[in-house]
Amino acid sequence: MSGDLIPEEELAKLPKMTSENWTASGPVATKGRRYRLAIADIGDVDVFVVHCGHPTALWPYYIEASFSPTIILAPNGKGFQYLRDAKLAAWKAYWEHVRD
Repeated sequence: MSGDLIPEEELAKLPKMTSENWTASGPVATKGRRYRLAIADIGDVDVFVVHCGHPTALWPYYIEASFSPTIILAPNGKGFQYLRDAKLAAWKAYWEHVRD
């Protein structure tokens, strides 16, 4: 179920995420689509949720962040199954980074 990867008590500590926080680019059909966290363009920080491009992928979304040397995957070591889960994880990673 979407949204279960990050416990509610952790999400409650973060500012509320809305669709206005994201800008999309790339083809409308999800292949190669990128979602940029709009508030993350302050300073040297860039955060993207990316679709892997495979049309039948079961875990198609991953996170690219300028503050992470590797891509960020779901806790199960795979990509994220749902776009919303990937966006929430990117949101959490961003806020943890700017707090440091």
